Amino acid sequence: MNDQSALQRPLSKQRGLTWVLALVAIAAAMFSTPLLAQQTGEIVGRVSNAADNSALSGVTIEATSPVLPGMRSSTTSNNGDYRLPLLPPGTYTMKFMVNDTTTLTRVTNVRLEQRSVVNLVVDLTADASYLEEVLVVGTSTIAPDTGGASLAGSIGTDTFGALPVGQEYRDLIKLIPGVQYTQDEIRGPSAGGSGQDNTYQFDGVDVSLPQYGTLSAEPSTHDIDQVSIVRGGAKAIGFNRSGGFKVNTTSKRGTNEFHGSASYQTEPADLSADRKNISEDFQQDKDWIVASLAGPIMKDKLFFYGSFYRPTVSRNNRDNVYGPVPDYKSTRDEWFGKLTWAPTDNLLFDASYRTSDREVTGEGVGAFEHPDGSSGSDTELNIAIVEGSWIINDNSNAYFKYTDYENKSTSRPDLILSVQPTVGGMLDLNNLDRMGHFQVPTLAPGDPVQNAWAQPLINQYGYGDPNGGGLVGAATDFNTQDFFRTSWEFGYDLTLETGSVTHELHAGYHQEKTSEYLVRSSNGWGFIDPIGGVETASNGEPIFF
Repeated sequence: MNDQSALQRPLSKQRGLTWVLALVAIAAAMFSTPLLAQQTGEIVGRVSNAADNSALSGVTIEATSPVLPGMRSSTTSNNGDYRLPLLPPGTYTMKFMVNDTTTLTRVTNVRLEQRSVVNLVVDLTADASYLEEVLVVGTSTIAPDTGGASLAGSIGTDTFGALPVGQEYRDLIKLIPGVQYTQDEIRGPSAGGSGQDNTYQFDGVDVSLPQYGTLSAEPSTHDIDQVSIVRGGAKAIGFNRSGGFKVNTTSKRGTNEFHGSASYQTEPADLSADRKNISEDFQQDKDWIVASLAGPIMKDKLFFYGSFYRPTVSRNNRDNVYGPVPDYKSTRDEWFGKLTWAPTDNLLFDASYRTSDREVTGEGVGAFEHPDGSSGSDTELNIAIVEGSWIINDNSNAYFKYTDYENKSTSRPDLILSVQPTVGGMLDLNNLDRMGHFQVPTLAPGDPVQNAWAQPLINQYGYGDPNGGGLVGAATDFNTQDFFRTSWEFGYDLTLETGSVTHELHAGYHQEKTSEYLVRSSNGWGFIDPIGGVETASNGEPIFF
C-alpha cells in the first residue's frame, strides 16, 4: 500500500457576468415571472370596480407582517395592477385604501419563492361606513406560477413539522413529490436523473459538496420556516443550473414580540426493537436538545433570532464477530443567529451566521472487523450570509447577496501504527495486524495451493470461521478534507407597462468561487490486500500482498 502525499487541489469555478433580459407580453391581470433569488416571495393582484370590472388606479396598498419590520406599500397602476416584491415569507395583512373613506383589509400568506395573488373587487356604491376596516380572511389565493414551465412548490413549517421526516436537512428530500428517496441518505434522483445533479440550498446558500454534488450531513431543520422545491423547467433567472431538482429553505426570524422555546427529546434503547439476524449487537440511545429565542431589539426596525441544537447518539455494549467493540458516540453543537433590519420601509437587510461542530468517537468498526479498526472524526460547518433589498419605486427594485460556506472535516485512526512505509521496505508477516489494515483471506474452492498459503493467515487473524474472512489492524488513513464556497450576487428588476400589457426587464450578476483542500496519508502501510501470488509483477515475480 503506498503512502499518499499531501494534496491541495483548488476547484475554482467562476460564473462571470450573466445578463438575462426578458420582455414578455401577457394579459393585463398577470405579471411575468419575477426574480426570486432572495429568500422572499411576492404579492401581486388587481383592483377593479364591481360595477363594470374596470380597473381602479391610484389605490394605495399597505402590507404588514410580524416578520417584516415596518411595512411595504404600493399603488395600483393605470390598469389596476399592483405588485409587492421581495417580501419575507409569512402572513401578511393588506390594507386597500380605495379613497378617503373606504379601506378594505385582506390577509394572505407569502411562501418562499412563490407568488400570492390577491385580487380585489370594490363595490363603490356600497355604504362607506360598512366598507371601512372590513377584515376578510381566506379570500386571497396562493397561486402557483402558471406563467412558465417550472414544476415548483413550497412547504411551510407547520406541514413538515407535523410529519415524521426526521430532524436533518436531508430528511426534507422525503417531501418532494416524484423524487426517489434513497437509503444512502445523500442522493435523490429526479425524473430519472442522477442525484448528483441536484442543488441543495440552505437559506439560499449552496450546501452541495463541490466534488460530487451530494449533500453533507449538516445542517438541521428545527429553525427552517419554509421549503421551496423546483423539480423541472428551471429558469435562467435566479442562476439555477441544476440538472435535477433544486431545494431551498428560509430560516425563521424575529418579530416585534419576544418568543422562546426549549425542548428535550429522547429515544432510549429500551424503546427500540431488538435487532435480529445480524452479526453485531449494541444498545443505541438518542437525544435532542433544541432551544430558540426571538424578539425585537428596536421595535419595527431591528429583530433578532437565535437557536441552539444538540443531537447525541451513543451505542453501548457493542459486540461483533471479534468480540467487544469500543462504544460509539456522536455529539453535535449547532448555533444560529440572525438579524433583520429595516432602516426605512423600502430597505431590508438580513445577516445570519450558522456554526456546527460534530465529534464522533468509536466509529468505523463493521460486523466483521477487529475493534482495533475504530476511528474518530470532527466536522465543522460554517455558513455566513449578508443580503439586502431596495424597493426603489412601484416599478423597480434591486437586491444583493453575499454568502460564505465552509465544510471542514478530519478523521483519524484510534490506533496509530509506529511502522513507516519506505520504498523497498518489507512487511512483518508475523505481525500483519500492526502493519496496516489487513484483509484476512478466504479459502478458494478447488485451489489447494492458494488455500495452503492462506490457511495460516486465517488461523492467526481470522475470527473463527474456518473459511476465513474479516479485517484486522488499525484504520487505514488520516484524512483532512475541507470544502469552501463564496458567492456574490446582484440583481435589478424593472416593470414596464404599455397599455394593458406588462413587461419585465431583469439584469443580474453572479460570481462564485469553490475550492477543496485535501490532505491524506496512510496509517502504517494502509490497506493490505492478500493477493496470494495469483498476480505477477512486470518481471514475472508473484505478488502476495
